[in-house]
Amino acid sequence: MKDFFETVYELFAGNPDPAADKPIYRDYIFPNVGTLTIIILVVLVVIYYLVINRLYFNKFLSSVGGWWLFLILGGIAYFSLALYIAITQGATQNAYMYWFAGENLFYGCAFFFFLSLLGKLGSTYASKIPF
Repeated sequence: MKDFFETVYELFAGNPDPAADKPIYRDYIFPNVGTLTIIILVVLVVIYYLVINRLYFNKFLSSVGGWWLFLILGGIAYFSLALYIAITQGATQNAYMYWFAGENLFYGCAFFFFLSLLGKLGSTYASKIPF
């Protein structure tokens, strides 16, 4: 699993900088951030489509505006999570850390969109959201 997350996160952000941080990122930061991002992502999709919209809690939350709200809240969580884990693991605070967090934000939001296409199949009131 470490190799998978290493490949995914080094795709756009490149190798960790400085080189001394490579073991920290590859052994601790990438796997932890990737796993927690997937968990948060799945929980948000399940809450939005199978809980809120199946029970029709709120007209706004069952609309496109509610979907954007969940996407934005998830994006904040993905970015913050990546920064928090990198800082607590003792990685050097530099531009690479922010590129990595931005990449995690991108992946999280993109996969939220794709999981939404599956989640809307099980939703009663939001079967047409995001489109």
